[in-house]
Amino acid sequence: MLEPIIKTLLRAYEGIFDQPVPVSEKMMAGLMKKDVEEVKKQLIQLRQAGIINYQPQKDTPQLLLLRNRIKAEDIVINMVAYEKRKELFQKRMKQILAYVREEAECRSRIIGSYFGDNNIRSCGICDNCLRQKATVLSKEEFETLHHRIINMVKYETLHTKDLLKKLNGVKKEKVWKVIELLQAENEIEMDKTGWVKLK
Repeated sequence: MLEPIIKTLLRAYEGIFDQPVPVSEKMMAGLMKKDVEEVKKQLIQLRQAGIINYQPQKDTPQLLLLRNRIKAEDIVINMVAYEKRKELFQKRMKQILAYVREEAECRSRIIGSYFGDNNIRSCGICDNCLRQKATVLSKEEFETLHHRIINMVKYETLHTKDLLKKLNGVKKEKVWKVIELLQAENEIEMDKTGWVKLK
């Protein structure tokens, strides 16, 4: 009657003779095509017969304290060391956030700088390097975009959304770069809602 479960244990769990092995009752039930409760019942029978040492799986987290609990009044916390560790942790978190939010500098250079190596060259393959490549404008590209944008807003105020649509085929990063440069040169004006007009 218990032969199938013994065979399943021996086939499913390597080293079961040499050391305690965690057993999944659910997996055993699947292999034997039986109900989980039936498997548990048979494992308990094997334990009672002295064949195995079986402890049923528990659903709640288990914690084993290797030492006696210290009384609250006996606990001493070095607050200076604690504050220093907290400060270092906060500094690391700020550096991680700065790394994630950085949109210009090469990721490899940021990591190198963090570990004290400031001589690393830009990798050319991280998201920031690729973004920089996408926004590099040749003199010809700038001149062409400059004239096209000026001609578009010469007679009417255009929203940046419509401006980008009309410049379909041109990378939006390059369009934004030209818009920023034209604003800096006071050739165009853009309000907070994104409407662009000639100055």
